[in-house]
Amino acid sequence: MYKFVFLTLVLFWMVGCSTAQLSNNQPRHTVLSFMQDLFTAKHDLLRDEDFKRKYFSDTLRARINDSLVQCATYKPPKETPWLTHPAQQGENQTLFMAWDLPTSFKIKSQQIKGKNATVDVIYYWGPDTQYAGDTRVTTVVLSRTNDVWYIDDLLTRKGKFISESSFYSGLLR
Repeated sequence: MYKFVFLTLVLFWMVGCSTAQLSNNQPRHTVLSFMQDLFTAKHDLLRDEDFKRKYFSDTLRARINDSLVQCATYKPPKETPWLTHPAQQGENQTLFMAWDLPTSFKIKSQQIKGKNATVDVIYYWGPDTQYAGDTRVTTVVLSRTNDVWYIDDLLTRKGKFISESSFYSGLLR
């Protein structure tokens, strides 16, 4: 009897451990890890090859690299001399699609359809920022390759200070 109870407890523990491992392989986990790295980074993540390999799909990495090449010779139009190339923006502003970095974030929802997924993230701007009090929803678009979720795009919904935009589409001028 004790042996049966012991084996049952061991089985429940093993199932619980494997369930925890599976939950770490969810799009939400990838996005949470991405956001934590994004919010704590002290260097340009568009040029960080390890960061890009960890989070971005092959397609998005190729687009970022094309953007970096284009950036080297970019000259803003005469009518908008203040307009910088996306790859020239500092402090990872391009990844946030904002001039001023948000102060916090919250993962809102996740939807999975086969090898594709979306995760909605809400960005918040604190009182000492350019967008004080603003909130903005960004949908992180992911695809699964070899059981790993990679980011394909960041879609920012229209907000008080920004129009709807796509990180992928906005990389090249």
